[in-house]
Amino acid sequence: MPRFFVAVDLPQDVRMALARVQPVELRGVKVVSPEQLHITLHFLGDMPRDAVVAALAGVRCEPFELQICGVGRFPGRDGGAVLWGGLEASPELQSLHARVGVALAGTGFRPESRPYSPHVTLARCRPGYDRSGVQEFLDRQAGFSMPPFDVREFVLYSSVLGKAGPVYTREWVGG
Repeated sequence: MPRFFVAVDLPQDVRMALARVQPVELRGVKVVSPEQLHITLHFLGDMPRDAVVAALAGVRCEPFELQICGVGRFPGRDGGAVLWGGLEASPELQSLHARVGVALAGTGFRPESRPYSPHVTLARCRPGYDRSGVQEFLDRQAGFSMPPFDVREFVLYSSVLGKAGPVYTREWVGG
């Protein structure tokens, strides 16, 4: 059964630029494929697709700009970590996140209790990963930034775990 999430897609040129800075060839680090790079608004898990689409249909996405800048690391509970590309503060993105959450409230969706921290997941680190190599990557990319890009829509994705990792499928586009 698929799990669902709502996200902002990245333009192809942004995905390719991020792929060029991903930390390839580090022990215990698996990069996210460029076609799967996105900014998650909400992870929904197992929910009825039609109810989610009906709830999201009323959410509008007025065009706005985002800019990716900086990289960082979220520690994992199991000794792993997530490496991410950060975003310049964006009231518009925060507003879209909030409006999507409110729209989903009637579907049984429960938002995360921690504050929303928008980012692009670049790689996942398994326990025992090359910490010094990752730190060198973070230091080397500390000043990383990209030109702004336009956001005009958000996407409902399904995610099915396959042998090679998750497979994301666009289920619905809102805007």
